[in-house]
Amino acid sequence: MELEIEVTTTLPDLFDYRLNRRYTSLSGITITMMGILVTMNALISKNPFFAAIGMLLIIVLPILEYNKLKKQVTQKHSMIKPIRYCMNQQGIECIDSDNTSKSIHWNQVVKAGSTRSIFFLQLMDGETIVLPRREVMNYLGEVIGMISKNISPEKVKIKL
Repeated sequence: MELEIEVTTTLPDLFDYRLNRRYTSLSGITITMMGILVTMNALISKNPFFAAIGMLLIIVLPILEYNKLKKQVTQKHSMIKPIRYCMNQQGIECIDSDNTSKSIHWNQVVKAGSTRSIFFLQLMDGETIVLPRREVMNYLGEVIGMISKNISPEKVKIKL
């Protein structure tokens, strides 16, 4: 079976992925917990310095992350151009709007996951395929089936 879909990933889609990655990683969880603890300390001690640091860790870092991503997207327009994905038993063929093609074998996928608005496939080389749910909604069963069939279960963390 082969599945072909064309998607256009937007800045909010990429930000959703970045936030997911930040807040599910050990470093992201640690920074958030530190922010909460520092903020609680500020409330108890009524120290504005600690309050500012706590707010920086909890609120300002995601805003800075968004601005950084926005700058990257502006500099590298290929991040938000339409990409055609052809999935089959061997892997995924990614074809961008310039007809540049890249083949990815299923064993190169180290993690498959999802958020409320995207599915993502993290690859060994550090790249990530982001598939917005709105773009794959008509093929949802096929996409999830293809991922589940070709990636080992311990690597798949997809929520419907």
